[in-house]
Amino acid sequence: MPRCPGQDQRFWKPDDIFEAQCPHCGVSIEFWKDEPSLKCPDCRKLVVNPKLDLGCATWCQHADQCLGTMSSNDDILCKRLIREAKQFFGRDEQRVDRTLRIFKHAQEIAATAEADARLVNAAALLSDVEDTSTCKEMLFKCGLDDDVSERICLIIARLRGEDGEDSKESRIVSEAIRRAEINNSAAPRKSD
Repeated sequence: MPRCPGQDQRFWKPDDIFEAQCPHCGVSIEFWKDEPSLKCPDCRKLVVNPKLDLGCATWCQHADQCLGTMSSNDDILCKRLIREAKQFFGRDEQRVDRTLRIFKHAQEIAATAEADARLVNAAALLSDVEDTSTCKEMLFKCGLDDDVSERICLIIARLRGEDGEDSKESRIVSEAIRRAEINNSAAPRKSD
């Protein structure tokens, strides 16, 4: 099967690979248009791709055949939610960075546990969104049905100390938040 023109690097334009400054230390980082985030080579903090472009992989029914495991439904959902979270938090790079740290820890923990990765990943990426209706709207934009969205919102409610779903998934995200906070407080601060 021929490769999709949107993902085939032979068809990329020069600006599909670009440099962006790390918002934490100012070092220049080279991004490819389809990379959701990278670690800064200098300060080692996670930096979100300011021009994330997944092309047709986010909606094409042949994405799995075209891109293989990279385009699994969970990966596509995560990339969509990263984009939604980034848009929601706007220029608040600290909240974006915190969200990505929580997400990274949640993925690491879930990889060794028998848990629904889709629920864990979505709840981790939306854990800092305070409003349940906003969470539901973001999940709807990403193509999740009402039942799955409701479970994710119940996990997030539990994280806030409200009545919610006490499940393996909620405990994983709670632990991911704890680890993200520990790692952030232990990270060395650059002097101005």
